[in-house]
Amino acid sequence: MLVREMRANPAWKMNPVGFIDDDPMKAHRWIVGLPVRGSIDELEQTMHRHSVDEVLLSSPSINGKLEVRIRDICTRLQRPVRRLDMKIT
Repeated sequence: MLVREMRANPAWKMNPVGFIDDDPMKAHRWIVGLPVRGSIDELEQTMHRHSVDEVLLSSPSINGKLEVRIRDICTRLQRPVRRLDMKIT
């Protein structure tokens, strides 16, 4: 839903480059036209390779420990990270 909204609303000025997911079943797959770029272990390389300006956390299943890990990577690279609470109505 988030990617569709980004594409539908140019005022957001966001260009999604892909997903990061630790689920091996999603590796090398495409979701709504964007690739799953790798796992959390590959986040830093992915951010460099694709000139990522910001990371959006949209999965409600991200636990506290994993979120801290992602935030640490983003802080080290001086990139903002935001948690989006997606509510399905």
